[in-house]
Amino acid sequence: MVEPTDREMQKFYYGFETHDLLKAVDLIDELRGYLGYETEGGPPEIRDNMLKLHGLALSVVNKGDKSRVQDLFDLAAHLQDQVQSIRSIIGKVEGTLSGLAELYPESLSD
Repeated sequence: MVEPTDREMQKFYYGFETHDLLKAVDLIDELRGYLGYETEGGPPEIRDNMLKLHGLALSVVNKGDKSRVQDLFDLAAHLQDQVQSIRSIIGKVEGTLSGLAELYPESLSD
């Protein structure tokens, strides 16, 4: 079994905070608020809202229901905000994992 060199181990010690992984776990828990089930076995709210947005779009676009236009764009803006938050959270988790991956010891590649 190949082991990392002392120099490579120092890169871990000085180059990565294990606490960052716990922060990433907290971020994933935050994602559960967007993508998790509201109730046991129920669909995530964002999914329900996307279906609701589809229904509003059908009413406005296909049926010409002008009374639903404000609801359509309000819900679309709300969903856009949620998706941007999700993207931000995922970016932070990815950054943590990339930081760790960059420290992969060359000696383990052999």
